[in-house]
Amino acid sequence: MGAVVGDAMGGPVEMWPPADITRTYGWVTDMLPYTMAPNPTYVWQEEAPPGTYTDDTRLKLLVAELTTQKGRSLTARDLAETFLVRYETAEAGSLEKEWYSEWAAVGKAYLSDPSDTGSAGLHSFYGGEMVGGGLIAVLPIGFMFPDDGNQAYHAAYDLSFFDLGYARDATALATAFVSRAMPQQAAVESVLDAADFDPHGLGNRHIFGRVCGRYVEQARKIGRGAKSRENLVEALHNSVLRATPCDPAEMLAFTVAILTWTGGDPEEAIPLAVNAGRDNDSIAGVVGMIAGTLHGIDAFPSRWVRAVEEVNPTLDLQGLAGRLCDAIL
Repeated sequence: MGAVVGDAMGGPVEMWPPADITRTYGWVTDMLPYTMAPNPTYVWQEEAPPGTYTDDTRLKLLVAELTTQKGRSLTARDLAETFLVRYETAEAGSLEKEWYSEWAAVGKAYLSDPSDTGSAGLHSFYGGEMVGGGLIAVLPIGFMFPDDGNQAYHAAYDLSFFDLGYARDATALATAFVSRAMPQQAAVESVLDAADFDPHGLGNRHIFGRVCGRYVEQARKIGRGAKSRENLVEALHNSVLRATPCDPAEMLAFTVAILTWTGGDPEEAIPLAVNAGRDNDSIAGVVGMIAGTLHGIDAFPSRWVRAVEEVNPTLDLQGLAGRLCDAIL
């Protein structure tokens, strides 16, 4: 629910600067109308009602469904094959077909050469751009490793075969946060301490070290030291912005700072992620998923839950949650 709410609340103002969001809507705390035309990485219907989710949720739901079927044994090959099937069965000329074309391309490259020794293959994901594809997709695998951030990290790292460079580390760290958030008495600080797990020794590499590690450390300082939510947003924009708003290091930093500042309270954390701008529907979806794992469904305002359930009639999150619990057990 946290992932869907964050995505749906942030979608209508995706990539908007914070000042534009405030000028148009004030401080956003509820679902907004969609004003942009449908496109593959947005909503797929004309005049989508407030509460409609976008591609971020589609990816999480896909991985969550695969997790209910495969459990801990879910592999990158399973995911790659699913991308191809979804592409092949999508209606010709549809936005769904166009959207899955990117995922099918890397899925096909992986299945033909998992080691990616070719000149293009997986390195052509979104034109070779550094994006947070895994960060918005594979986090549900973290549910399979309750309070075991180490195993969750490795599982997510393996699943995010399409991620480039430090994007895999960002994906794996966020998934470890989900895992660490599952115990009933978990606290934000203990959840984010999973960022210290560095199985590949990236922090000891020469010259640049661990990119995500540096950004997480800076984000925790910002979250602890901010005097107000506006001060936190300003500090993030002054300190951690990357060349593109979809950069996974930036997205992870926003997530960590927001969770630190709010204590992971969904009612505060999700709107803060939305109002902070940049790739805010993706960030709000990740923030919402971790915050929801920490505090449970009762921490969500009922109006949010009703909004996404009413306008997404095929969305059966309670059924999905039940199947995930069965898979965990």
